[in-house]
Amino acid sequence: MHKIIYKLFVGIFILLLCIGTTSVYAKNKVTETLDLTNKDTVDKLAEEGWSWDNSTKTLTLDGITIDITDQDDEANDCIKFNRNENITIIFKGENNLIADKGYSLYGVYAAGDGTLTLKGEEDAVLNLSYKTLKNTYRGNNGTTIGYPHNLVIESGTINCKGTVMVDDTFTMNGGDFNLESFDTDDSGIYAIQQVKVTGGNLNVVSKGTAIMVPGLRSESDKADGVIISGGNVVLDSKEGQGIYAGHPSSTSDGNYTKNVIINGGNITLSSEYGIYVRKGTITITNIDSADVSNVREDVLKVYNMEGNEIICPEADYSKVDEAIKKANALNKADYKDFSAVDEAISLVERDKNLFYQSEVDAMAFNINNAIANLVLKKEPKPQEPDKADIPDEDIDNTENPDTYDGILEYIIYLVLSTVGFGYGIFLYKKESINY
Repeated sequence: MHKIIYKLFVGIFILLLCIGTTSVYAKNKVTETLDLTNKDTVDKLAEEGWSWDNSTKTLTLDGITIDITDQDDEANDCIKFNRNENITIIFKGENNLIADKGYSLYGVYAAGDGTLTLKGEEDAVLNLSYKTLKNTYRGNNGTTIGYPHNLVIESGTINCKGTVMVDDTFTMNGGDFNLESFDTDDSGIYAIQQVKVTGGNLNVVSKGTAIMVPGLRSESDKADGVIISGGNVVLDSKEGQGIYAGHPSSTSDGNYTKNVIINGGNITLSSEYGIYVRKGTITITNIDSADVSNVREDVLKVYNMEGNEIICPEADYSKVDEAIKKANALNKADYKDFSAVDEAISLVERDKNLFYQSEVDAMAFNINNAIANLVLKKEPKPQEPDKADIPDEDIDNTENPDTYDGILEYIIYLVLSTVGFGYGIFLYKKESINY
């Protein structure tokens, strides 16, 4: 009887556990589009893991999964917004938006002026992906974020599997934005007017161009297509450019010219091609740490087309100057062979720019290495001169007891001692007699 009750109790416990687990999972999983167009304030954080504040246009996500891959609509999206509105998404915990024929995030459309801002709390993650390439309705396969007018990344970690398409400007001020796009030839980040990076970590790995800013509307006043002034930027394109700014063709509106400016941040370009501009200017004023060999070869050799201009400061020669100063302080006569140092100094070229910083650093290394390998000459041991060859007046006899000065000092000491001793005896006898 006790065994039956025990088994019944265990069975009920397991059933309740399964129901509880299912409830928790169901609470955070949504299988229909979250359509916020014209929606009033809603709080479903407890039931589904999301809330919408219509007064501030703020959507909060907390551990939610929106998976609409089983929907039959031609173009369904995980989340939709109104046009012409500034929308903020605040995400907590880990969140997953999985689309299929549509986008993970879609709205603040090209016809409007709105901005979509993504903010994650500490350790918060937002995963954006698609299941299959079925987005033929809009003609953009493999796109996760579709056409907000402006997109701003402020904080948190965003893992994006698929292209991000922005109608005007993509801005990154902080956080981590990791984008992978392998399934199509589309770009990683496609922003029509501008891409700005001031902070955070931007990592783009794509089959096509990593960052593309075509400037399709010539009326734009944003002549600078790409501006990188801070943060860490890694661009890895398997078959395209790291940065592509300006459109390669002309239309009745004229040529689309875009500039690229890199004046800060840590930049790494490991792409098939480096930077391309369409009759624009590439300005490199500061690179803290970069794989510039790819940039140099691709920009100067492959894409230095007519009408393009590359502005780059002189390389840093401070290490070279320090090495030369160190060499000049040495006495060449002290060494067996100084020619290696002279040769290393003679090979210094003073016309290198920042693209060739690694070669300039190698010049300094070669000078210092030549100095380190110098061999001193063996100095002969000094010989004592024969005293017979030294004039008498130059011989120092102060410490030789066999010299005349030593004998004289001895005689004087003996006389004085004898006189002193005799005088003492005289006084003693005199005192004895008087007594």
